[in-house]
Amino acid sequence: MSRLPAVRPLELIKYLEERGFQTMHVRGSHHVLKLNDRQATVPLHHSEIGKGMLEEILARAGISVEEFKRDFGEQKDQSR
Repeated sequence: MSRLPAVRPLELIKYLEERGFQTMHVRGSHHVLKLNDRQATVPLHHSEIGKGMLEEILARAGISVEEFKRDFGEQKDQSR
C-alpha cells in the first residue's frame, strides 16, 4: 500500500467541497464541512495535515484511503 500524499488543509477542504461537502461554519481555525449525515472537521493549524489526522477526517467523511489517493492524485495532475 502506498503512502498518503502530503495534503495542505485548504487542498483537503477543496477536495471535500468538490465531492459535495459544504462548509457549515468556521470556529477558530477549524472548518466544519457536512454532507447529509457525514461531518468532517479540517484544522488549519499546520502547513500539512498529519497522516493520522487525514485518515480520521477521511473516515468521518466516508471516504476510503484508496479512493482519496486515486481522486486526489487525479485532482493534483489536472491542476498542473
